[in-house]
Amino acid sequence: MSNSFEILMNQLGMPAEMRQAPALAQADIERVVVHKISKVWEFHFVFSNILPIEIFLEIKKGLSEEFSKTGNKAIFEIKALSQEFSNQLLQSYYREAFSEGPCASQGFKSLYQNLRVRAEGNQLFIEGSEAIDKEHFKKNHLPNLAKQLEKFGFPAFNCQVEKNDVLTQEQEEAFHAENEQIVQAANEEALRAMEQLEQMAPPPAEEKPSFDFQAKKATPKPKLDKVEITPMIEVTTEENRLVFEGVVFDVEQKVTRTGRVLINFKMTDYTSSFSMQKWVKNEEEAQKFDLIKKNSWLRVRGNVEMNNFTRDLTMNVQDVQEVVHYERKDLMPEGERRVEFHAHTNMSTMDALPEVEEIVATAAKWGHKAVAITDHGNVQSFPHGYKAAKKAGIQLIYGMEANIVEDRVPIVYNEVEMDLSEATYVVFDVETTGLSAIYNDLIQVAASKMYKGNVIAEFDEFINPGHPLSAFTTELTGITDDHVKNAKPLEQVLQEFQEFCKDTVLVAHNATFDVGFMNANYERHGLPKISQPVIDTLEFARNLYPEYKRHGLGPLTKRFGVALEHHHMANYDAEATGRLLFIFIKEVAEKHGVTDLARLNIDLISPDSYKKARIKHATIYVKNQVGLKNIFKLVSLSNTKYFEGVPRVPRTVLDAHREGLILGSACSEGEVFDAVVSQGVDAAVEVAKYYDFIEVMPPAIYAPLIAKEQVKDMEELQTIIKSLIEVGERLGKPVLATGNVHYIEPEEEIYREIIVRSLGQGAMINRTIGHGEHAQPAPLPKAHFRTTNEMLDEFAFLGEELARKLVIENTNALAEIFEPVEVVKGDLYTPFIDKAEETVAELTYKKAFEIYGNPLPDIVDLRIEKELTSILGNGFAVIYLASQMLVQRSNERGYLVGSRGSVGSSFVATMIGITEVNPLSPHYVCGQCQYSEFITDGSYGSGFDMPNKDCPNCGHKLSKNGQDIPFETFLGFDGDKVPDIDLNFSGEDQPSAHLDVRDIFGEEYAFRAGTVGTVAAKTAYGFVKGYERDYGKFYRDAEVERLAQGAAGVKRTTGQHPGGIVVIPNYMDVYDFTPVQYPADDVTAEWQTTHFNFHDIDENVLKLDVLGHDDPTMIRKLQDLSGIDPNEIPMDDEA
Repeated sequence: MSNSFEILMNQLGMPAEMRQAPALAQADIERVVVHKISKVWEFHFVFSNILPIEIFLEIKKGLSEEFSKTGNKAIFEIKALSQEFSNQLLQSYYREAFSEGPCASQGFKSLYQNLRVRAEGNQLFIEGSEAIDKEHFKKNHLPNLAKQLEKFGFPAFNCQVEKNDVLTQEQEEAFHAENEQIVQAANEEALRAMEQLEQMAPPPAEEKPSFDFQAKKATPKPKLDKVEITPMIEVTTEENRLVFEGVVFDVEQKVTRTGRVLINFKMTDYTSSFSMQKWVKNEEEAQKFDLIKKNSWLRVRGNVEMNNFTRDLTMNVQDVQEVVHYERKDLMPEGERRVEFHAHTNMSTMDALPEVEEIVATAAKWGHKAVAITDHGNVQSFPHGYKAAKKAGIQLIYGMEANIVEDRVPIVYNEVEMDLSEATYVVFDVETTGLSAIYNDLIQVAASKMYKGNVIAEFDEFINPGHPLSAFTTELTGITDDHVKNAKPLEQVLQEFQEFCKDTVLVAHNATFDVGFMNANYERHGLPKISQPVIDTLEFARNLYPEYKRHGLGPLTKRFGVALEHHHMANYDAEATGRLLFIFIKEVAEKHGVTDLARLNIDLISPDSYKKARIKHATIYVKNQVGLKNIFKLVSLSNTKYFEGVPRVPRTVLDAHREGLILGSACSEGEVFDAVVSQGVDAAVEVAKYYDFIEVMPPAIYAPLIAKEQVKDMEELQTIIKSLIEVGERLGKPVLATGNVHYIEPEEEIYREIIVRSLGQGAMINRTIGHGEHAQPAPLPKAHFRTTNEMLDEFAFLGEELARKLVIENTNALAEIFEPVEVVKGDLYTPFIDKAEETVAELTYKKAFEIYGNPLPDIVDLRIEKELTSILGNGFAVIYLASQMLVQRSNERGYLVGSRGSVGSSFVATMIGITEVNPLSPHYVCGQCQYSEFITDGSYGSGFDMPNKDCPNCGHKLSKNGQDIPFETFLGFDGDKVPDIDLNFSGEDQPSAHLDVRDIFGEEYAFRAGTVGTVAAKTAYGFVKGYERDYGKFYRDAEVERLAQGAAGVKRTTGQHPGGIVVIPNYMDVYDFTPVQYPADDVTAEWQTTHFNFHDIDENVLKLDVLGHDDPTMIRKLQDLSGIDPNEIPMDDEA
C-alpha cells in the first residue's frame, strides 16, 4: 500500500482489519483530478486485483461521507493489474453497476438489475428472455453498462443478451407487461436530460455575440481583441471565462428535437487541443457561425467544464471571433529566394509527413522557382509531383536519397602474398572519446602480438586526452579519469606502438575505424601512416559466416566460446579478436582451401557482400529524360536484386547508370560528411570527387549529433560545416545549403516524432543515446521547410556574403541545369499482338453468323460495325483479344469466367466470348434456322423475361436473349474511353490465369499492379496512444485526435492489387513507365509489382483485372456433383 493511499484510508476511517486485506497490499493512487466549479474530486486507484465487493463498498461509502462534509463529491475509477475474477464476483458488481450513473434509471434498473450474467473472455453474457427488447437494451444501455464495469476494474466487455429458456413463464409475462412502460420511461428520461442540458446552455438571445449580424459576413467587434490568451496546455481543471486562440481541425453540427443546434468543434493552439461546444437557437442562426469551419483561426471565450458524456474537459463557448493568423512567408525580394534541394514527402517510409502537393504548393506560394523531392530509396511521389508542379507552374526537380553501398568491402588492406599460418599478427583495438579522428581523442591503445595462435607480446597504454572524460565515454568503455590522468603523452604512445607493430600483419575488428583513427593521429604527429597488411575480422566473419545475422565482437565471441570479460576496453577486445582470428584462419583453410593472405579478397569475398556493407546516403537527381529512365532502373534494382532490409545501390551499379543524373553528398549519413568528421578535409576531398555538388545543412539539422556526443558542441559543428564548404571550394564544386525537409511547419514536428517512435528502439531512424537500460531516444532534427530568411539566419555564422552564396546563388544556379522531363506519359501504350485487329473482327463475325445467320440482321450488323470502328480505330483490339484468350484458356481448364461491370454493354465482347451478357435489344433467335425477332418497343427490358415461343419457320423452341444496353456505357459517347474489362475467374484457377498473362505477353512485360499502404486513422490513433504511454504523456481526447490526424497518411508499406496485372507494350520496356519492386519488400514473392501506384499510370498502360472469386469455383463443384452443365440451364428456369 502506497503512503498516499494509506493516508486516504486513515482519513476515511477504514477498519484496520480491512486495510490489512491482501487485496489492498499494492494499492496506490494513480492520480486525482479536482473539478473546482462542480466540486468533484475524481480519484484513480490502482489495485493488484479486482476488489472484493465488501471492500469496494466500504471505500465508496467512506469517500461519499467524508467529502460530503465539505460540500464536495468524490467519485473514483479502478485499474486492476490482474483482471482475474469469478462469475460470482462479477454478479455482485453487475448489481452494483445499477446504483449510480446512466444505469440507475428506475425503469431500466427494475427490469435488468437481477438478471444473471457470466463472462467468457471479454464477452459478457446477460441472460434474459425473448420478452426483453434486446435491440433497445443494446442500443441504449449495454455501452453504459460496459463502461460502468470497466470503472470497477473489469476488462472492456463486449456485452450481449442471451436467451435463457429456464426463465419461467411468469417471468416472461412480467417482462412483457413492463417492457413497453420501461422503454417509454427510459426515452422520457433521456429527453429530459437533453432538455436539461439545453436549459443549462445560455439562451442565444442573451449571448450578446461578438458580431454584427446585419452584415452578410460576421464582423468582429473588439470584444476579444484585448484579452489574455490562455495556452490550452495550462488548463487542467474547470475554469470560467477563459480565452483560447487556435485553429479548428474538426467541426460537426447536431440539431436537437426542439430545433436548437449544437456546434461541436475542436481547436488546437499546438500546445494542446480542446473540444468546444456552442449552442444556437436554430439552423438559420447557425449559419451566422459559418466562420467555425475547418482550418479557420478563431479566438473563443467560454467556461471550461467537465463533460459528463465524454468525461473530458470541454469549453462551452460564449463568444467567437475570427482572427488573422500569421503564416510564414518568404520575405526576400523576388529573384533572391532559395531553392530547396532536399525534401522528403510522405512516401519516405515512416519518416516524413507532407504530400508532394503540399511541398510544391508551399514552394510556389513562397515564390521559389523550383523545389526538389528526395524520398528515401523510392520515387513514388513522382507522378503526383509531376501533376502538381504543372498545375502550380513551378519547376520540380525529381530526386531520391539513395542508400549507396560498396560492392566488395575488402577483408585485407595492403595485401601481399603471405602464408596465413606463418604470419605474426598484431591484433589491436583503440578506445576513443568519439567517432571522429579529427575532433575526438585516443584514450587507449591495446594489442596482442600473436604467432600460431599464441600471445607472444602485449601492448596496453592509456592516453590522457587533456580534458575530463564524459559520462557517456566512461559508461561505454569503462575508462575513467583515474585511468588516464597519469598516462604517457600521445606522441610517445604512437611511436612505441609503431615499433611494436613492425614486420607484422595488423588485425582489428571493424578495421576501417581503428586504422583510420591511428592514421589520422600518425599524420598529425609527423609519423608514417600504416602501410603493412591489415585484416578486418568484421569483414572476415561476414564473408566466412554469411548465415549469421550479427557479426559484432560480442555475438561472435559468444558463438565461438571466446572469453570477453570487459567489452569496449581495448585490451580485452584485442585479445578476443585475436582468438577469433585464428578460428577464422583454420576455418577458411579447411572449408575454402585459402591459406594465402593475398587470396582472401579474391576467393572469399561473397558476391552479395553488399548486403552487410555500411550504408552511405547520397542524393540522386534527374537531369533529363535519360536520367529519368536511369533512376527508374536504379530504384528497380535496389528494390529487387539488391534489396536487403532497405533498397541498396551498389556503387558499380550507380556508375553504370549515371548518365543523366546529378549526385549530391546528402546529409550527415553521407560519406563526405563522415570523411570530414572522421578523417579530415584532405580525406574528404578525395571522397567528394565522386559527387557533383556538396550539401551543407543548417546546424539545427545536425544538432542531434551533439546530443549523441558524436560532435562536442555547436562551435565544433559550425567548424565541420566550414570544412564541408572548404571541400567544395578545393574541388571547384558548388556547395548548396539544403534543408532535409520532413514536414512543412515547425509545429508539425510532434507528428514525425510519433511516427518515428512507433518503430521501436533499434529502427534505423529511431536511434538511441546510451546503452541498455540507460538508453534514451535520440532527439530528431528540426526539419521543417525553411524560408530563405530562415535559412540565411541558420548560416549567419558564415557571414552574409557566403551565406547568400550557399542559400540563394548556388541553389538557383544548379536548378538551371535541369531539363523538363515527362514523368507520366500523355498517351495510352497498348501491347502488340500480331493481327489483333483482324482476329477480333474475324471472331466477332464468325460467332455472329453462327447465331444470327449470314447476312446478319441490320440491328446486329450495325451494332458490330459501330463497335468495331471504335475498338479497332482506337487501338483497343489487343485489349479485347487478350481478355478473350484468358477467358478461353480458363474455359478449357473447365471453369466458367464471369465478367462484371460495363463490359457487358459491348456486343463484340459477347461475340468473342469475354462476357455472356448480350447487350442487344430483347430478341428471339432460332438455333436451328437462325430466324430472329427483335423487340424494340421497350415492352421488355430483358429478353429473359419474354414468354417462350417456337420458331415460326421450323417449329424449334426459340432462344431468348438481349439486355438492351447501349455500347456508350462501356467506351463513352465518343467510343474512345480505355476499356476496363474486369473478369472474375475461379479462385482455384486465378494463379493459372495470371501465368497466362505472362505467357501471352512475356514475363518481362507483365507485372502485378502495385499499391502503396499508408498509416490509417485508426493506426495513427494507436501510435499516439502508444507514444503517450511510452513517454509519460497525458493527452486530452481532442489532442489525441489532432495528433492522430497529423500522423496519418505516411507511407507504411507497399502491396499489390488482388487481380490487377499491368502489361507493358513489347516495343518498350517497363522503365519507360515505372520502376518495379516486390510487394511489401518480399523478395521471395513470385511476382514483381509496379513501383508506382497503378492508378498513377492507368491511362498509359494496359491493366487487366484477373480477379479470383468463389462463384465460378462453386459452379464447377456443383457441375461435378450433379453432372449438369450450367451453360445448358435456361435463364428463366423456374427451378
